[in-house]
Amino acid sequence: DATPAQVLELAAPALRAAASDASDAAVEAVMNGGTRGVEETLSAVQEGRVFELLVSGDGSSLEVWQDSQGYVYGAYPAQGISPLTGSGVAGMPLREVLGALRTNFGVRVRFLHGDSDARLVGQLGGLAGLPRHG
Repeated sequence: DATPAQVLELAAPALRAAASDASDAAVEAVMNGGTRGVEETLSAVQEGRVFELLVSGDGSSLEVWQDSQGYVYGAYPAQGISPLTGSGVAGMPLREVLGALRTNFGVRVRFLHGDSDARLVGQLGGLAGLPRHG
């Protein structure tokens, strides 16, 4: 009889391949009609238009800015002032706001690695979103 560790060791390559295929399919779906880039994607998330967020790595390589009410910007607002609240903004890695985006807007978050991540960064600006339908 195989131990759980042995079963996992045998199944790991198939699990990694399945995860990679799912990530490749998600990137392809964005290429055919999702949001691309940090600014466009964060705006769409906060407008409720995104179902799933595709994030490069763990989200630590992308910088975003957040105002006092929690709105997140993909680009530094003019003079560091939120156009929505008039308050200052604070810069931080994207990973620090992902929990709030998940909770407040109901988005799923998929962290990409390997070839899928390279496509996300190279062709889609490191952050992308799959749209909600209906």
